[in-house]
Amino acid sequence: GVYWSDGHQSGWQTAVPVPVVNATGAGDALMAGLVHASLGGAGLAQAVRFAMGCAALTLTAAQANHPGLSVAVVGQLLDSVE
Repeated sequence: GVYWSDGHQSGWQTAVPVPVVNATGAGDALMAGLVHASLGGAGLAQAVRFAMGCAALTLTAAQANHPGLSVAVVGQLLDSVE
């Protein structure tokens, strides 16, 4: 999981349960997802949740970058764990 804070609000985002195939690239995917969601106008809590989805999806791939990583696929993964 991830603890997040912007100085005014904070929270904890639990990890998305997925079978781990390879951890290489998961941290990079998390940061890329955070930047993507933030630039798209998401609040920090929403951006962190999306970023965790990016990282979780990446953990399931043998490669350092999940070949199917997209906003839609991350959304489907997150919807499946709600």
